[in-house]
Amino acid sequence: KKTSLHKTRQQLFKKVAGGFGLASLILVLIGAVAYQSIKGLIDNSDRVAQTQVKIYTLEELLSYAKDAETGQRGYILTGQDAYLEPYYTALEKVPQKIQELKQLTTEQPEQQAQIYKVESLITRQLDLLKTTIDSRQQQGFAAASKLLATNQAKSVMDAIRASVREVENMEKMRLQQQANAEQASVRNTLMTLAIAIFVIFAILAYVYYLIYCEFTQRKQIEESLETE
Repeated sequence: KKTSLHKTRQQLFKKVAGGFGLASLILVLIGAVAYQSIKGLIDNSDRVAQTQVKIYTLEELLSYAKDAETGQRGYILTGQDAYLEPYYTALEKVPQKIQELKQLTTEQPEQQAQIYKVESLITRQLDLLKTTIDSRQQQGFAAASKLLATNQAKSVMDAIRASVREVENMEKMRLQQQANAEQASVRNTLMTLAIAIFVIFAILAYVYYLIYCEFTQRKQIEESLETE
């Protein structure tokens, strides 16, 4: 009986050790999954933030272009230099914003091509504005009005709006895809963690059950020995 008890204890020890080992392995796997998930969420969050910055910068760029055109028209009508402030601001800020957008799209050739297109259009628009402004300064209101009546600047401005909206729509689609990917990642991670935790509880319950059976069996053997 002692030999039988010894063998039973050895088998119990192996089962308990195996159960705790498996539970520990699952805990390690949970840690790895959680780490990868958190890392993925951080990376995706960075991409979302970058996309939002691009959209905001595009809106700033469009705003500078519109303000420059409005200021030019005000100057032609009044001849007052104060109206040219938005134009000079655009001359200063537009190259900065274009450079920011180029840096944000270094890994996106298609979008960078669109940025170059927007840059070309805005450069064209600023050149046209300068021509009418110079005409107003040098030849007066009538000459500048004739240039303004050709609507070249308006056509270019319409093209700028269309190009900017095209890039923005692409970015908004990307933003939606990133949001969907983030939600899917969170759902998958939570499901994986829930399953892993359930398995650990099941293993621990089985181990405690084995220990309970061992104590019960030991008590029965001890009682049997005392009776003998």
